[in-house]
Amino acid sequence: MAFTSTHTASAPVAAQARPAARPRASAQQVLRAPLLVRGPAPAPARHSVLARSGPADEIDPTTGEIIPGSGLAREPVASTTIKVGKYKWAVRRSSPDEGAKKQKEAVLLLHGIGSSSYSYREVAPLLAKEGFETLAVDWIGHGGSDKPSPDEFDYTQESYVRALDAFIEEAGLGQPLVLVVNGFVLGNYALDWAQRNQDKFDKLIMLNTPLSPRKSKLPPTLAAYKSPIPFLRPAAGSPFPGDLWNADGLAYVMERKVADAYLAPYEGDAGAAASEAVRATMEAHDFKTCLQDLDYAYESFKKDSLLLFGGKDRNVNLTEAVDWLDSKRTNMQLMTLEERLGHMPQEDYAEPVAEAMAKWIRGEKFQLSLGKKASKRPEGVGAEK
Repeated sequence: MAFTSTHTASAPVAAQARPAARPRASAQQVLRAPLLVRGPAPAPARHSVLARSGPADEIDPTTGEIIPGSGLAREPVASTTIKVGKYKWAVRRSSPDEGAKKQKEAVLLLHGIGSSSYSYREVAPLLAKEGFETLAVDWIGHGGSDKPSPDEFDYTQESYVRALDAFIEEAGLGQPLVLVVNGFVLGNYALDWAQRNQDKFDKLIMLNTPLSPRKSKLPPTLAAYKSPIPFLRPAAGSPFPGDLWNADGLAYVMERKVADAYLAPYEGDAGAAASEAVRATMEAHDFKTCLQDLDYAYESFKKDSLLLFGGKDRNVNLTEAVDWLDSKRTNMQLMTLEERLGHMPQEDYAEPVAEAMAKWIRGEKFQLSLGKKASKRPEGVGAEK
């Protein structure tokens, strides 16, 4: 697997080398798939999700037989909860594989707004194979975690930071702890917790999190909540398009069964509470001020940090990370993998992301090599956009 060279804050040059290529679906395969249109405008790109009329089973290309249950997403909901105070947090825990050399570090994986720990369903087990104890978490108001009303939990930055601190204390992951953050808003709140609590973790990894107060912008789906014209904002009670939002910014077309797993928290009886959590979070969020405060705080941040960014993200451009690093210490490094990784690198192609994480955490040097072209796309990954 190929990695690009890493770059410190003092020399953030974005030279890239492409790892093993991933084959494309034929144009005929892609064009025959109807496109999904769901949710109020402004919506993410319709071409981000392959639609299906239902959870259709897949056909084994060798035998021609139906693969039972293949139309359903694997592990769509986190199966374990940890109670912290009044609320339950849904988690996905992966313990080191038998036979793997147990690593001293534990890894905490955190998603962005409107997403869930489902995005780490592939990365977490891969890190466990490398000997790491991992815990992927659904934030309060998201995924399988409790979704209190805004009267109980006000969904402000301060409330999220305090809640995360209480969760980390209760989860008992121990030290040294590696914190991995991704995505908008909640990814930034996790960074706020990190700069306040540098004694509680060892290393930090950022996956396509908006950072630059000068260059970063809210994507249309989130910007709609901040519209200066009230009637253009999503109304209270309107469903959040979890499927399209999580597909937006990816480098590959998301399969319908995967999109359904991201949509599930926003459907059914509990869906209104999840959508309200997103609305309340965005209503309380000040994007520019949040990024300005983090930009200033991280000028004196001392923990080893890796910005592991996909270069094909329509929502967070690589130049934002380069701009942010200009004023930061040399304990921060920027590394890009192949160009065709998007806003959730862990969703686009888990294997090279997990490998890069494991090598960096262990302090190993990265070898530059183009590798052999893959003859088969990893299971569950759609065509390139």
